[in-house]
Amino acid sequence: MRLILGTIGTALGMVIGIGLASLLTGLVTDSMGINFQLRFPVHGVSIDPAQQALIAVAGVATAVCASYLAVRRVARLDPLEVMRTDPRTIRADRPSSGLVVLWAGLVAISALALLAEERLKSAALGNLGSTLWNVSVIVIAIPMVGWLAGLLKRILPALWRAEGQMAAESLFRSVRRTGVTAAAIALVLTVAVGVSSLSLSFRRSMIAYIGRVLSGDLAVSAVSTEGGWLETPIPDSLVSEMAAIPGVAQVEAGRIMPGQVYGGERIGLLALTDGAFDPVRYPAGWYREGKADDAVRALRAGTGLLASTTLSDRLGLHVGDRMRLPTPTGQLDLPIVGVVPDYVGDRGSVILSRRLLIERWGERTVSRIHLFLEPGASLEQVRQDIAGRVGDRYRLKILSLREVLEYHDRMLNRAFAFSSAIQILIVIVTVCGIFDLLLSSIAERRRELALWRLVGADDRVVGRSVTLESVTIGALGAVMGVAVGLVTAWTWIRFNFRYLIGYELEYHFALGSALWCVIPASRS
Repeated sequence: MRLILGTIGTALGMVIGIGLASLLTGLVTDSMGINFQLRFPVHGVSIDPAQQALIAVAGVATAVCASYLAVRRVARLDPLEVMRTDPRTIRADRPSSGLVVLWAGLVAISALALLAEERLKSAALGNLGSTLWNVSVIVIAIPMVGWLAGLLKRILPALWRAEGQMAAESLFRSVRRTGVTAAAIALVLTVAVGVSSLSLSFRRSMIAYIGRVLSGDLAVSAVSTEGGWLETPIPDSLVSEMAAIPGVAQVEAGRIMPGQVYGGERIGLLALTDGAFDPVRYPAGWYREGKADDAVRALRAGTGLLASTTLSDRLGLHVGDRMRLPTPTGQLDLPIVGVVPDYVGDRGSVILSRRLLIERWGERTVSRIHLFLEPGASLEQVRQDIAGRVGDRYRLKILSLREVLEYHDRMLNRAFAFSSAIQILIVIVTVCGIFDLLLSSIAERRRELALWRLVGADDRVVGRSVTLESVTIGALGAVMGVAVGLVTAWTWIRFNFRYLIGYELEYHFALGSALWCVIPASRS
């Protein structure tokens, strides 16, 4: 029977999964385009028969193994003990010290894998460490529920009397079942908290970077883009035209060129005018290596360049090392004068003077022009003057700093739009898990519930006891899920994302998303 049910469930899951893939393909390709500055045309969903067959076998095997373990456990029960009608006489599961030892082992291996990832710069080891850490919540859930059973058996009846007594007896009659259900809830909440915290950290880190590096009162760029957030280049003749507009005190320009090949990696180039290197624009600690004043002098003179922290980590480059970049005019050989955070290229990036880009690459276009206005100048008036002067020749965006940040925030929201769909699925799985526990619990307790009605308990009392079960199991899973999710998010932001995707992020915990996922779990 379990084989048949497992086969049916696997078939339904595969059909639904293919349907979801069709629905989410557009979101994922849009996200990839924004992250990697490329267009990914997808004409349909491709299915790998061998991979689907492997998934089907794994699904059926999981169902069969789970049923085998349950049957083996039931077969060991004493028939007389099973026939007893008083649920309090049935022996409750005891927390296993072996599970605690196993949990400690998994946590230790997880920590070692993360340390090895940091030393060997291997994303695979980081994925292993994160996976083992998440699995550990399933192992420790049963002992935790057993430890809390005595406390909750006193608290629930004290607060809700008969309903609390009924809920406590049902929950802790089988510590293993309650623990496994709480672990399942915790695991899906862990994924939700991790994904939402990762996307939030990425958005806030990028917005902070843009506000520091691409600052100015107004930013002028093309309306069209090259596939992601990066706008199509515009002629550098516009720089001098912008400088001549009344109210403009200073003009800076930058050119972003993704796709520069170095050391077998596809890195990015960020070429800036001299004013953009001013140390006062950046917070203390911005230079992870090197001295800001020395670096600025070398950058403005064209005798040095900056390497991003991603490039430094990936290729082991540090201040004083020389980089030999291939250019149309021959190899450019310059020392690294500083290591700083940068988000131009996911595999790393180099920051240099725009004069070098013109001399060695022959590239005169700019990606953006940043205007700094004179004190008292009207931003709207300058915007109108720019539109009136060049609007008939070019389709330009003329955005204030706030509007630039909003533009990038919209792009980043698009890049992580698929994560919202994942969170919705996680909430659905969580609620279904609680419903499954309650339905199976009620089915097992039909005789007990009938006795409660015989002694005077009405439907409201029974309903409140079921609600207490739901809230308790949801709360246990939520607490574990948030606790494990905090660490999971930190490991992904601090280690995995850095070596898997290439960006160094600031850690931001997505409290709002965590509450959004926890509340349905605890109320269902």
